[in-house]
Formats: sequence, structure tokens, C-alpha cells
Amino acid sequence: MEETEGNDKEGEKKDEEKAAEGEKQDNELEYLCQRWIGVSDAESDELKDAESETTLLVQETMKCTVITSDLPDCGTDCQVSITISGDLGRSEVMTLDNGQTDNFQPGKTAEFELPRLPYVGSLTKLCVELTGEVSDEKAWHLKQILLEDISTGTIYPFNFNCWLSKSKEDSKGIIVERPALIQNQEPLPVIAYQLQVFTGLEEKVTTDGDVYVTIYGSHGNTGNRKLYLNDNGEKPFDKPEKTDVFTIEAVSIGEPKQIAVHKEGSSHLQLNKIVLKEGQYAPKELEFQYSDWIGDNKEAIEASSIETRPSEMVEPLPEGETQPETKGKWELFITTGSEDDADTDSPVKLTVFGDKGTSDAIILGEDIPTDQKFRTGATDRFEVSIGDIGRIDKIQLEQESDKVDDWFIEMVKMVDMDTKATFSYKPRCWLDWNQGPGAEEYRDIALEIPALWPEDDKKVTKYNVKIQTSSEDNSETTANAYISLYGEKGHTGVRQLRKSDQEVLFQKGQTDLFEIEAVDLGSLQKVIIGHDGKDGAFGWLIDEITVETQQVGEDPSTGVKSYMGKNDKWLSVEAEDKLTERELMLSAQESEGSETDKPANWKAHVTTKPDEKASTKAQIMITVYGEKGKSDELPLGKAEGDNFESGKTDEIPLHLDDLGKLYKIRLSHDNTGDDPSWYPDKIELEEIETGQKVSFPCDKWLSRDEGDGEIIREFAAVHEGEEPLPSVKYQIEIATGDDENAGTESNVYLTLYGERGDTGKRLMRIQGQDKVVFAKDATQMFTLEAVSLGAITKCIVGHDGKKHGAGMYLKKITVKESAEAKEEDLFVADRWLDASKDDKKIEVELEVYKESNSSDD
Repeated sequence: MEETEGNDKEGEKKDEEKAAEGEKQDNELEYLCQRWIGVSDAESDELKDAESETTLLVQETMKCTVITSDLPDCGTDCQVSITISGDLGRSEVMTLDNGQTDNFQPGKTAEFELPRLPYVGSLTKLCVELTGEVSDEKAWHLKQILLEDISTGTIYPFNFNCWLSKSKEDSKGIIVERPALIQNQEPLPVIAYQLQVFTGLEEKVTTDGDVYVTIYGSHGNTGNRKLYLNDNGEKPFDKPEKTDVFTIEAVSIGEPKQIAVHKEGSSHLQLNKIVLKEGQYAPKELEFQYSDWIGDNKEAIEASSIETRPSEMVEPLPEGETQPETKGKWELFITTGSEDDADTDSPVKLTVFGDKGTSDAIILGEDIPTDQKFRTGATDRFEVSIGDIGRIDKIQLEQESDKVDDWFIEMVKMVDMDTKATFSYKPRCWLDWNQGPGAEEYRDIALEIPALWPEDDKKVTKYNVKIQTSSEDNSETTANAYISLYGEKGHTGVRQLRKSDQEVLFQKGQTDLFEIEAVDLGSLQKVIIGHDGKDGAFGWLIDEITVETQQVGEDPSTGVKSYMGKNDKWLSVEAEDKLTERELMLSAQESEGSETDKPANWKAHVTTKPDEKASTKAQIMITVYGEKGKSDELPLGKAEGDNFESGKTDEIPLHLDDLGKLYKIRLSHDNTGDDPSWYPDKIELEEIETGQKVSFPCDKWLSRDEGDGEIIREFAAVHEGEEPLPSVKYQIEIATGDDENAGTESNVYLTLYGERGDTGKRLMRIQGQDKVVFAKDATQMFTLEAVSLGAITKCIVGHDGKKHGAGMYLKKITVKESAEAKEEDLFVADRWLDASKDDKKIEVELEVYKESNSSDD
């Protein structure tokens, strides 16, 4: 179907006369009076209804500025044409001509006054095309086009930064579209529509004529596109029963409605059907059935334009086939807020974090003038290539400058240009140090945004970082300092420490408080802190770093966790090792507002064995189980304190909810300090109000270097006149599938659940081995010691995804109470634990498949 271009010349003349006389023009609905060829009258009427457009009989004058890139051999002497589209219609195809012959040479900026245009409403997109004689060798690299409304002075930028060429490998073709970037208006995405064109069965189905298609949708159309080479670079339509695949990149047309096919030349083409997908890996496709000839042929079709209509929706991938992975090319949309002074002139850096790695830092729009990006109320569009980093977890935006502007970010959206995976987030916050509401509070110049996939529950956490500079002489620094926080779920990346709650940073004996917001890292493990030695500041001595966490939006009086890292080494080029960067391991601490601040109602009497190696400076944790439930994991004292010395009994207050009759405890430590190994002799819990005591004999190492190498232990309660629950060495077998890449080098963990609680999260390790590698089509055996769970009901299994080849195909898990036991519990998985496959989960809960199954069967 052709676009409406307006009334005939006589009608246009009358309209201009009316406008000149100042008569008020009403909106008109324009329809083509031609009938569709090959469809019924009723269908023709339906199509006309679908394609009616609203056009205001008002004309406007615009100026067009075209900027060619300055790359080698990137200019062209071809004709260049543009088409302007809006929500009320589109212009004619306009050839850009100002009488000059070098308009589109490298580095050239050329201006054109466009003919008076019919009003198209709010701009939606701009289409640029090389026209005339365009040989395969012709290529043009277009940087940017600016449209200026002469009556209002409004400038609309369209950033292209791409090749227009028939033959260049990274070209977009000779027709390229870009969405309009309008203040307070979300731009339409660019979609790589994939067309599969199926020719018929007869011997003479092929054609040497030119074939064109136009795809129509609820928001416009793609324009007339010539199918000159398929995606394999081959000539199309050259044999029967062939499928040619074409990619047509265009600004979104909304829901596809029709496809118009047009052929030039005398030979005929037998068309069977066309299949349309919104991207190569789109979850659905539209099938357009035709099964007839195009051209003057035995079927007596008198014209060469036909219309096909969607016949059914089908799934593009065969059952059981996994969806291909992304190529790593994304569209990024950033909307700057409409608040006063919300824009920024500072360079903006993007870093993308995935489950397989982290992208390089990308400076957004380096070749776009500063005054044409990140303006108040405007949305900017960028194309970024982030590489193979797996499934995106989060992105980080940071202003990259010694002197940064205040910037209010309203919305961020990313769209995979191949799979069309999309996520968006509305932070509605300032990146600044001084301005905006609440400027008296510290604000960061970096923003982390979680990639909230449908099944995710990511949260943003505020990290209050306290850095204690030593009281020793010359311990202060004026250098630029930075920090990275690391946890079980990832890291923050490098964050600059440029503004704290102190007037001058990092003075002798001073504590500086910084606030860092980041996607939740889980339990913190370490920090890396350093400085650049700028301004002759060669040294810096830190005593300790404390990090308190609080999830954004939650009550600050609850859920606070605290971690501490100690340091006794200079960050200095004059130090013995000349390092200005240090890695500090963190240990969990008691924190204001935490569970441990509730009034103590129990005492823990902790006795360490009287052995010279039995003491520890690691952080000890305890979990208490009772018939009514279990406690949180609670710290016993503080790391690096004077607790847990050999032969000593420490009394430590605890708060426990009503757990009922206690039946076991679980002890663990963080394996930090010079000698973290610990040998507890016994623990006695005493309820303060009643004086009731429950004893837990221990007498086992928690050590990677002693005993069996475990640092998590469970111990049963001893009640007078009762047998304590037995300790069971569960035998675990984990089987992988025979698929390629079914094995993994990631750390695999397991939690068993039964009638009496759970084992807690346990790392699957083998005594004497530093690393366990899961090979494909293999079974690994492990021992997990815990107080008896009774009948096992379920398990949770997963991995940390941190090593090469992180994903794994889990076939099954079997659990027995001993190596000699004949009965086993079976958990059938037959699934991927892979962030890029199937449901993208790396942790799964499994119910017992078959109980009391004989291992001899």
C-alpha cells in the first residue's frame, strides 16, 4: 500500500488559498481512492480504514543540517533523500539539494532549506536514504542530522553514526531510520525486522526484477525497501522452494498489520509466504500467506502490487530448542529530568555488569556535541556494544570529570537489538555533590541500576562506609581515593571517594563517612581501597573500614548489617611493597538497629578447648534451632576481640525469639585473621529469666587446615534423660548431563531440608582438594555432616556463577544417610542452571522425587 501524499494539485492550491485567507482548517481524514489488487471489496475497505491518516492542512518550514563523519573515505557523491514522520502523518521523500556538489564529503556540515511541509504532528522519526545510482562500492558514514523548526527555533537532533552502504559489513543498508528525541517523550525503539521470503514450487518462479516491500503497523510503516541482497550477501529469488532472509532496520511501527510487495521488471515471481519477526530471536512471528504469482502472468494479475495479511501466530523455535544468546548490541535510552538545572555537560561513563563478566567502560556519545545530549527533559539514544558478558545484572552510570555537574536522571531503558530483551528503571534521582533537593546530604556521582528481569527480586542497598585514618604522624592524604566493595553477589566497581561528611578528607585521626548506593551485593566479603598519589601525596595509613548496609526504602531501624576490615599497612609508594592499593577482608559485626541490639534474653557460655592452636580471631556465627523455628545467623562477639582464647570460657549475650525446645546449633566462621582455625569444646545456652541451660558438646575443629577441613558444624542439644539427635554424614551424589558445556568450574552449594530444619547453605567440597570441577556426564560424591534432619523433603542447589563456564546442566542428586545405606532420596532436575539458558536461574528448589528408592535397583 502506498502512503497518502495529499490531494491533487488543484486541491493543494485551494488549501493554500484558504490558509492565506486565514481561514481555520479542520483535521481531515485522507483515504486513497484506489482499490487493493487481489483482495475483495470488503477487505479493501478494511485496509483503507486501517491506513487512514490525520493531516493538518498547515505547512511549516524547516532547515536541515547534515554532518558527515570525518572517517577516511566516508563521503559520497550520491543523492541523499529524507522523509520526516510524525504521529499525524509523514512528508514526501525530499532530495537534499542546495546547489553544492561537496555536501556529503568527510567532515562536511551542509545546510538545506526544506520545502514547506504539511504538518505531521509530533515528530516520531527521520528516514535517510541514498538515492539515484547507488553502486555496491558507494558508502557514506553519516554522523548526525539536525532539523530546525524555523518558526520556533526548536532543534531536533538525530544521531546516526553509521554507514549507509550496500556492501560494507557493518552497514545498515542504504536506508536508515532514527527516532525523534523529544523532551518528555519516550522515543520509539529501533527494531531489526527479519523477513523470511518463501518462493513457490514451480520451475519458473524466480525473477531478475527488483522486489520491494513495505511493512505497515499500528504506528506507521517502514517505507518502501528494496530486497537487493539477502542476509548471506546472495542474490535473492534465484531458484524454486528457496527461503531468503532479509533484515530491515526501522523505527518501531507498532503492531505489524500488513506487508505490501511490489515488483519491477517483466519477469514473474511466485510468492508462497512471508514470515515476519521483530528481531532474529523474537519470541513470536507473524506469517503472511499469499501462494500466488506477482506480475503479468498466467494468473492474470494485472498489477505488480499485492497485499498479504497475517494468517496465524507461531512460535519461532522448535520445542526444546534453546534461544540463541545475545550478540551484545544494545540500544540505551536516558531521559534527563525536567527539573531546573537537571542537565549536565560532564562526560557520562557506562559500565554494564553481567553474570559472565563486566563490559569495558563506555563514554556515551563522545562524538556528539555537549550541548546536544543530556539536556533538561530530553531523551538521548545510544547504541552500545557490551560484548559477551552473559545476562545483565546491573548497569552503572558515572560522570567522568574532575568537576562534575548536577544531573537528574528520570529514566533509563535498555533494549537488546537482536533478542529484544528489554529492561527499564526510573531512578528519579540526582547525581551530584551540591545541588537539588536534599543537597545538604552527601550524594554520589555514580548510579547503579538493577536489571529487573521478570523473575528477579533485586534491591538497591545503601552502604555507609566509614574510613578511619590513623593517628600516626603523616598518615593523612590529599590524593584522590577510591574504593570497591565486594560481596557474594558481585561488586560495586571502582567508586571515587570525593565528598564525605567532613570538610577536608582523610585527616590524621579522622573518620570520614561516605554513602554508596549499589545493587545489593549480599553478604560483604572484602573491600579494595587505594589512591592515585596525586599532588605529591605518596602515603596514607588507614586503621579500619566499617561498612553498614541498609536496603533503600526500608525502615532504617531494621535490617542493618555491619562489617569491619582492619589495616596496618601504608598505602604508599614509599612502603616496603610500594603499593598504594590494599585489599581488606571484612567480617560481620554487631550493628545499631540489628537483631543483636534487642535486649539479651539468653547467654551463650562458649568454651574453647585448652590447646595452644585452638584459639581464633575469626568472626564466629551461630544459628539456633528449636521446635518452633530457628534464629537468624547471629555473631558471637566480635572478630579480633579477646574472645575464644585457648581454655577460656566466654559469656556472650544473645537475643532469641521463642524457638520452643532447642535441639541443635550451627557454628561457622569467616576464615579471616592470621590463624582462623578454632576448636570449640562446648557451648551452653542459658535463658536469663528462668536460668534454664541447654548444653551442646562440640569437640571438633572448624578449620580449613585441621580435621576434615570444614568451617561449618552442627551440634545436637543434650537434654537430661533424653538421647541427643544423631549426627549424620549425608552422602551426596551430584550428576551432570551429557550436553556440551554441561559441567562447571563454579562453586556449587546445597541446602537439605527435612522434618527437623535444614543444613544451611553448604559448599560442595572434597577434603584435600582446593577446587572441585564438575565434568559433563559425570557424578561427583560429597559428604555433608549435620544433625539428623529426619525424613528429607527438599533441597536447594545452585552455584555462584563466578568461574569460566559458569553454567551447568544438572541431571539429578541422590542423598543417603551413610555410604552403606541402601535407601536414598532422589532429586530429579534435568535442567540447566545457567543465567543464559532456559529460565536463566542458577539456583533451583527440588522436591524429593522418590523416597525409599533402593540404590541396588
